[in-house]
Amino acid sequence: MAFNEFESHIREYVALTTEKNRIKEELNGKKGEEEQERIALKELLAQKQQVTIALRFINQALSYVFFDKNRLQLKKGDGCYTLCSRKKEVKPTKISVGERNIIALCYFFATMFVNKEEKDKYKEASLIIIDDPVSSFDFENRVGVVSLLRWMADQFLKGNENTKILIMTHDLQTVFNLQKVREELENNKDGYIELIDKKISPQNGLHNEYKNLIVSVYEFACGNHEEQSSVIGNQMRKLMEAYSSFVYARSFMSIVHDDEVIGNIQGDKQLYYKNLMTRLVLNGESHELEAANAMDLTGFKFTREEKLVVAKSIIMFLYYINPKHVTSYLPKEAVGVINQWKDEGFDVLND
Repeated sequence: MAFNEFESHIREYVALTTEKNRIKEELNGKKGEEEQERIALKELLAQKQQVTIALRFINQALSYVFFDKNRLQLKKGDGCYTLCSRKKEVKPTKISVGERNIIALCYFFATMFVNKEEKDKYKEASLIIIDDPVSSFDFENRVGVVSLLRWMADQFLKGNENTKILIMTHDLQTVFNLQKVREELENNKDGYIELIDKKISPQNGLHNEYKNLIVSVYEFACGNHEEQSSVIGNQMRKLMEAYSSFVYARSFMSIVHDDEVIGNIQGDKQLYYKNLMTRLVLNGESHELEAANAMDLTGFKFTREEKLVVAKSIIMFLYYINPKHVTSYLPKEAVGVINQWKDEGFDVLND
């Protein structure tokens, strides 16, 4: 009688207990999902914070380069950055290649701060390698980029004394500027390392590029340094451009048409040197768009023998119009060699 009286209640109790256990398991599952969502939310918030830190840094770095907070700035977009120039949205394709490279350099530094708090950005020991960050820019932007590199080097070196920074460039002025930065930051005047003919050569910083040019052209004219044949055309043009720019503030083509300048050359040789300068200019021109955009001056089409004659002629031309200038840069024995060239009379078009 008791069983019959309580059977329905017992069955209900068992059923409710089973349901309770099911709901409890489901609740535990929901708590696990909640924890996963909480972790995901925390990661998203952290990512948002990192994006904010990166965005703030990039904009600060851009302002540092251009010395103008409105020149280029990035803003948060829908899953991306929006680029603004002078407070107006622009497409990346509408700004110069140099400006895009500056943004890329700023972004490069920003990527080093991923998963780091603001106060810990520079604490970790780092090896930073940057390949030619400056030479493709105009003068104003070069100054800004070097300033940015100086700022970053200062922050990283102060943050961790074990941090090392290697900057590679083929632009000599950039080397000098960065050497000054190094001297200031580390009180280090050891100079820099130069890669010459695939060999590493320490330099003490006392470097005269113009002297290197005129000596290289002279040595090539003497039949030495045959390995320079592929670049000697560019060196000859640089030499003439440097001389005419600094001495006359004009192009080297124009100075041979200046009666006062050409008057220093013997009359029967003047026509030869006028023709030489014209050949230098025309032979250096390129019809290839890429070469023109890259300011590639290496497109000389002279044969090796012609290059030797041109190199000799350039040294002779400079010697005729300014002998003291040439002998001041070249070795002592060069005077005898030049006088021998002069006696050969190779620079007379007709006898």
